[in-house]
Amino acid sequence: MPHLHVQQYQKLPLIEKNRQQAHIEDNFGHIPFVKQRQWAKPDMSVMLKQKDELLAFFHIVLREVEFDGITMPVAGLSNLITAQQHQGKGYASILLTQGFTTLFNQLNVQHSLLLCKDELIPFYQKNHWYAIKAKLIFKQKQGVETYRSNTLLLSTHTKLNPNHINLNGLPW
Repeated sequence: MPHLHVQQYQKLPLIEKNRQQAHIEDNFGHIPFVKQRQWAKPDMSVMLKQKDELLAFFHIVLREVEFDGITMPVAGLSNLITAQQHQGKGYASILLTQGFTTLFNQLNVQHSLLLCKDELIPFYQKNHWYAIKAKLIFKQKQGVETYRSNTLLLSTHTKLNPNHINLNGLPW
């Protein structure tokens, strides 16, 4: 039976970090948008495992984000990946549901934010995420950059509908 593991990323064993990084490279390493930017280091790793086998995982970046000038703590979701041999079995949905129930309770945050490509929007919407139309900015070496694709939020209570979002750092 699959079980949830939540751990600070910096405390993950090197072998687990390397395993996750290999999955990230396989899934996102070929995408020009990803290759051309700096990304925030994760604060947490949320994993669904069966015994020692990694079924699916995602990372969390904890950040104070500005929504229309109001700063709020956010759990930024990145790198939701299901191991190839386990895709299509519902593990990503299980991980999102169980993971965010745990995270929202443990971290005292009410919102999570993700940057999303078009084809994944229906999946996230089935899992209670909602799309917003907001100007989103983030930092890069050369200065501030505007994100020109999809932004989704998951909220514990009141849904947000901001016009402007400042990630106050690198994207995740």
